[in-house]
Amino acid sequence: LATWTAATFGNDQFSEITITSFTTNDQVAAVVRVSNGDNFYALVSDGASFLLREFVGGSGATLVDLSTPYPVAGDTIRLEVEGSTLRAYRNGSLRGSTTDTSFTSGSTGAYTFRADQGPTSQIEYWHGGSLNIEGGGTGGVSCEGSSGICDDFERSSLGSNWTVVAGTPQIYSSSDFGGATADAYNLVYWSGSSLSNNQYSEVIMSALPASHQVIAAVRVADASNFYGLRATTTSFEIFEVVSGTPTVLLDLSTPYPTATDTIRLEVSGTTLKAYINGVLRNQTTDSSLASGSPGVSVYLSGDTPTSRVELWRASSASESGGGEGGGGGGATP
Repeated sequence: LATWTAATFGNDQFSEITITSFTTNDQVAAVVRVSNGDNFYALVSDGASFLLREFVGGSGATLVDLSTPYPVAGDTIRLEVEGSTLRAYRNGSLRGSTTDTSFTSGSTGAYTFRADQGPTSQIEYWHGGSLNIEGGGTGGVSCEGSSGICDDFERSSLGSNWTVVAGTPQIYSSSDFGGATADAYNLVYWSGSSLSNNQYSEVIMSALPASHQVIAAVRVADASNFYGLRATTTSFEIFEVVSGTPTVLLDLSTPYPTATDTIRLEVSGTTLKAYINGVLRNQTTDSSLASGSPGVSVYLSGDTPTSRVELWRASSASESGGGEGGGGGGATP
């Protein structure tokens, strides 16, 4: 069991892991509100079960049996705690929730476990942080339970938390992000708080007409320098704009995103990862841009874009390697 200590998170928090491999009788878990090795909440799987558990004084108890389908190698599982509410996700889809008041504070982390010997199951990727809800309208997709920064655009104008760097980004019908300039990226980046240069940008699309583009952007310095994950009805690709010149870094191929899909671009060091609906599609490396802020963009060549974004999320990205891990301070899974 290990917890993240390089930053301080709120007690409303999440822990998310991508599983590299399962070995029979091994467990992997995303954990929240860890005070020590005997006291924490955990979302646990061994490939043949999927359980939301608590460990109090070293004794484990199942709060919710999430049943089938069980996670497999390559899946991402996520545990959120907000107040007394715990929510469990697999590949971006909510699988179950419950309430419990055993723990009100602690840190986020992960563990691997095996009762009879050292575990060999591995975690490829860990992401954790505070549940920090921005925006907060009443219609459409909600920011409730979102991690990091969230904007649902349910108001009349973008406001001071956003910096416009290209085109005419604006809010339409007090519900969606869009843009009013043809042949421009209609690009904004988040300036309402400081984030690490290791970061992600995630968007839920509400409209994606043919030839139109929706872009999740990271490390945005200005209109001429940023990374983007571009979705159209006929393409899906990671690209960069460096000194004003766009270059495709990775063609992600079919199936292409459609309206209502969620796309996400993460950058950590020189590694860029692209997700659709919570599932990693592919990744690449590039060292052109080392800093900047997360953002969002819509684009159409030759006309005003009518592609729309219903919700945007972003946060710093914390990545740890897929080590084999160790025991959990005497707790018995």
